[in-house]
Amino acid sequence: MTIRIGCQLNCWPVGPTFDEPLADAIREAGEIGYAGVECNWRMIDVWADRQGELADLLATSGTVISALFFGAGSAEATAATQELDDAMRAAAFLESFGAGHMMIGGGKATDDDATFKAVCDHYSELGRRVYEAHGVKACYHLHGGAIASSPDEIQRMLELTDPRYWFLCPDSGIMVKEGHDVVDVCDACFDRIGYVHFKDWTGADGWSMLGQGVVDHIGMLAKLQERGYDGWIISENESRTEGLSPKEQQGADRVWLKDHGV
Repeated sequence: MTIRIGCQLNCWPVGPTFDEPLADAIREAGEIGYAGVECNWRMIDVWADRQGELADLLATSGTVISALFFGAGSAEATAATQELDDAMRAAAFLESFGAGHMMIGGGKATDDDATFKAVCDHYSELGRRVYEAHGVKACYHLHGGAIASSPDEIQRMLELTDPRYWFLCPDSGIMVKEGHDVVDVCDACFDRIGYVHFKDWTGADGWSMLGQGVVDHIGMLAKLQERGYDGWIISENESRTEGLSPKEQQGADRVWLKDHGV
């Protein structure tokens, strides 16, 4: 069993250029001890023709690309087709860097069962294509107000999607905010978990650095280790803590994770 630790680069203001700010963020992520970095798939627009430069940057920083975040979830045929095409482009880029995961978020909440199923069918097809062509696992990252966010909606999504091709990324902070028992999710949904985000929530007015909120990350770590989780845990720090730079915020998260054995 190997748990690898990475970070989402949105703590740094890398967009909308995804150029030198992203390069600086990768360097700093490596300096504070992260093995992997995750970014928005729009970085491909900048780096597709500079892959050698990006490879050198990653090697120098001691990091790898762990995943890219990709927005998808349309029930409308033309838009869904475009999402499939874009997903294949992102998956090909990931494969070229030896990365095996794509975070998927998006889709609007709906009370219409047919629309919900259509999006789930779309997700299964997207997952099948990127996995069979590029060995990339598509992992659903919930957001409040998205197609699936509540415990019942996540359960329905898992039931309606193909377990061979559609996986779950429990984002701990959002899950707690949306009413999930995150330790139970790590157990009950373990076979569908492809990737994990750690994000702490204050329980009231916003996000915090790891260990300063209400999310039971210690319990999550224990359950994942008990079940034999082999994969990435990504710190997605959205605290925007006043007086601390992005490097200091993500550095504090890395220290917390090391202090708890990973």
